[in-house]
Amino acid sequence: MREVKRTLDGREQTFHCTLVHQEAGWIVIRYVLPHSVAVGPLVLPAGADTVAHFWSERSYTAYHWRTHDHRTLGVYLNAADEVEITPGLVRWRDLALDVLVTPDGRVEVLDEEEARRAPAWAQPMIARARAALAGRASLIAAEVQRLTEQVGGDRGSAHRR
Repeated sequence: MREVKRTLDGREQTFHCTLVHQEAGWIVIRYVLPHSVAVGPLVLPAGADTVAHFWSERSYTAYHWRTHDHRTLGVYLNAADEVEITPGLVRWRDLALDVLVTPDGRVEVLDEEEARRAPAWAQPMIARARAALAGRASLIAAEVQRLTEQVGGDRGSAHRR
C-alpha cells in the first residue's frame, strides 16, 4: 500500500504503509515512525504508531498518532483535497493548513502562515477546509479515535519512509 502526498507546488512524497480498512470513500492505513519527529509542540518518538484516515468527500485527512500500547499522542488534521482512493494507493493534495489536537484537549492551528502564502487558486479549498475544521477539531479528533478502534488500527505494521 502506498500513500502519495502532493504539495501545492507539485512535489510528491511516497510512503509505504499497511492497509487497515477500506470501503467506498474511506481508507485507513498504518505505519510506524522510524525516527522521532517534532510536530508543533508535540514530539513523536521513534516507533510511534500512525493510523491515517482518508476520505474522498472530506476537506481534510487525519493522522492518529499513538504509542506502541495504543495511547493517543495526538490527532493531526491536514487540510486536503483531490483525495484519490484506488486499490493499493491513496493520493492526496496537502493544502498546507494543519490542526493538532492533543490528548489534553488543546487545539493548535499549525502552518497558518504557510496557508496564507499559498497560491490564489488554492485559497478557496483552504478556506473550505478551515471552515470544516474551525470549532470542530476536537469533535473530529474524537471521531478519528473511535474509528481507529472500530477498524482495529493495531493490525499490520509498516514503516513510513
